[in-house]
Amino acid sequence: MARGKALPFIAFENNKFEVQDEAMDYLRSLKGKFSILCIAGPYRSGKSFLENRLLGIGKNKGFGVGSTVNAMTKGLWIFTDPIPATDAAGNTFPVIVMDTEGLGDAFGANETHDTRIFALGLLISSFFIYNSVGTIDEQSISTLKLVTELSKNIRVHADENSDNSPDALGKFFPSFMWLVRDFNLDLVDEAGIPMTADQYFENALMERSNPDGSEPSDALKEKNRTRHSLRSYFPNRSCAVLPPPCTDPT
Repeated sequence: MARGKALPFIAFENNKFEVQDEAMDYLRSLKGKFSILCIAGPYRSGKSFLENRLLGIGKNKGFGVGSTVNAMTKGLWIFTDPIPATDAAGNTFPVIVMDTEGLGDAFGANETHDTRIFALGLLISSFFIYNSVGTIDEQSISTLKLVTELSKNIRVHADENSDNSPDALGKFFPSFMWLVRDFNLDLVDEAGIPMTADQYFENALMERSNPDGSEPSDALKEKNRTRHSLRSYFPNRSCAVLPPPCTDPT
């Protein structure tokens, strides 16, 4: 039995983003409440593979999974076979999985394009997962510096003088989860005491300073600005870690 198909939802054509008719016709056909789960992250980080696993389908039947240096997904795509979910009242509703163009494609899009893709995913989704590989370190924080530019692409109100701060925009953004793939470190603090993935995330979001108390460099200031933006934009945030495949979690 057919399990649905991936549809381009918002494509970047003629130097602008355009909503695709087939995807809109599908969304209009849905009756009642539904949610959208968006997964974003650096290109070649396994987003589409993860989405296909969530959907329970193979790579040739869901979102495209590529093996070249070029990003596979362009724009934003949705899959027409939702995942069933249940709310607090026990009501079942469909969750649409949405794939986004990989961020940081060295052979394609620029930083402004990445920021707009990220912003569209945030505005459309009910739950937003940022997928990365390895650890939450200075490099991965730096990769998310595009969040500092979100206020330039989103307005809460049409009035140009309206409050467009991260705290104001954060009231409208979905829940945010940072999913760290191929994580093979022990989750313990500096004293060796076990901590949760959420605590690990919060520690990573703490602003950094130089050990000798000297003035932080411009690069460190930029990373701290990114940390502040993440805390402000996503008051409802969490973290999950997944070990490398074929690793015994015990």
